[in-house]
Amino acid sequence: MSRRAQWYQVFKQSRISVISVVLVISIFILSDQAQDVLRSLAQPGVGGKIILFEILLWIWAFTNWYGARFLLDHDFQAIRMNQKSQMRPRSLWGENFMPRFLGSAGLVGLGFALLYAVTGLHDINDMHYERVRWLGWINMPGGILFYFLVTVRRPVLQHLSALARRTSGFRWVPAYSPRIARVSDFSEFPLW
Repeated sequence: MSRRAQWYQVFKQSRISVISVVLVISIFILSDQAQDVLRSLAQPGVGGKIILFEILLWIWAFTNWYGARFLLDHDFQAIRMNQKSQMRPRSLWGENFMPRFLGSAGLVGLGFALLYAVTGLHDINDMHYERVRWLGWINMPGGILFYFLVTVRRPVLQHLSALARRTSGFRWVPAYSPRIARVSDFSEFPLW
């Protein structure tokens, strides 16, 4: 299979996350009503709504990342043929990069949309557009932070798991294994 065909397969399998990122960012940049929603974050007394907006934005980023990661990891052709689905090895760089990119692109894109929504507006009538502007500037490096977090998660979790097993003395601390699909796969877990 050629490199181009492999990349096509990566895009094809992660298309739900790709469509989600492109559609949501496009709506928030091109739609006046969606920009009004972003501008409404500048109203006084909406601190809780800003926090909720950020939490939902990060949940969306994790959903895009994990959705693409899940779809790229599993062999759905085997499931269609009633065979046992195996986790596929990631042979192409894009299979690791694409889910991480999609999660971080959502944060960066919404950061840009926040900046675009308040461009040229000044704080008037108790509207604090500077708050929205800062939120946009925070979300852009937040996307880079997201990419970094999902890139280093496995080595960090393996290190923390090994450290917990060494220092705690408890045998119930399982070793971190990224390939466990069900809780019952923790065979050394004594509670089961």
